[in-house]
Formats: sequence, structure tokens, C-alpha cells
Amino acid sequence: MLPEKHPKISVKDSTFDKIWLHYKAPDEIELTEKQQQVNERLLATWTSLVSGNTPTFTRNMLMQAYDIKQAQAYRYIRESQSLFGKVLKASIAGQKAMLFEMAKQNFSEAKTAKDAKTAVFYFKEMRELLGEEDEALSFNPEKLENKPDKFMIPKEVAMVIKNHLEEGVIDFNKLTIEDISFNEIIEENEEEDE
Repeated sequence: MLPEKHPKISVKDSTFDKIWLHYKAPDEIELTEKQQQVNERLLATWTSLVSGNTPTFTRNMLMQAYDIKQAQAYRYIRESQSLFGKVLKASIAGQKAMLFEMAKQNFSEAKTAKDAKTAVFYFKEMRELLGEEDEALSFNPEKLENKPDKFMIPKEVAMVIKNHLEEGVIDFNKLTIEDISFNEIIEENEEEDE
């Protein structure tokens, strides 16, 4: 039986959900033969992407190797990235980290050589590499400005408001209904009671 911290497999879980649960709790969840086959395909897909192949090349490789349709190949690409991580994002983050470390090393070398111009250059490079993460927050001060609200109402409603401002209550559900004069009907039973 699974401990409570691990999610349990229900009948409605997809093959991908079961594979994901297997990676979360490999000792407690066993994959069927079909699920193991899909898991191997997801691993092959991710390995191809990590090797530097494009998603198009990976799609073609999957279609030839496993005799599957294009939609299924793209589904494997998407699921492998959901399971193991997006290769492009990891690659870009890794490249930024390498560039930052190189700039840091060159900055410290320029400091020890007392080359202020070069040190300032590498310091700016390090700030740029770190500063790009702040753009993800993207604070927009214009959203905090106090702007006047503008309401557009139909002409019919505007006319009713103008006409009935003095009367007080306005029923916006019955704008087209006009008041008509009427005479109250008195029933005969009510006259006899009086």
C-alpha cells in the first residue's frame, strides 16, 4: 500500500500519469509492459532532444523507429519534456551560468591585475546576466496610476436616467415600459363587506 504522501493511481489516470507516479515512487508503483514501452519511448525522445537534435528531427526519428503518427510523436516530445524538463530552458540557463562564471573569473583577474576598465566591463556583463531574470517579474508602474473610469451606457438608459433622476428609483429591467393611467377595480364582495 502507498504511503499517504504519494498520490494513488485511480482508474482514470493516463499512461503518462502512471509513468510520472512511477518516477515519484519507483518502489511502490510497477509499470505494465505497455507503460514500460511508452516510458522507453519517452526516454529515447528526451535523449534525442538532449543530444541537440531539433524537435522536428526527433519527431521524424520517432515516426520511423516506432511506426507512429506525427501527432503521437509530438505528444511524446511534449510528455518527455513534462517528465524530464524542457531541454532548451535548461540549456539556456546552463549557458548563462557558464557565461556568468567566465565573467566572474575575468573580473577577478582584472582586479588582481589592477585593470579598472576591464574589471568594470566584466562587472557590467555579470550584472546583465543576472538582470535578465528581473525582467520575468516585469513590474509595470503604469498599472498603478489612478486613471479615471469611463462607462459607456446605451442612449436609452441615459435618457431614462435623466428623466427619472427627480423621481428616485429606476427599474433598469423595464426601460421600455411606460406608465399608463388606470382606474382601480373594486370587486362586489369587497363592497358588501364594507
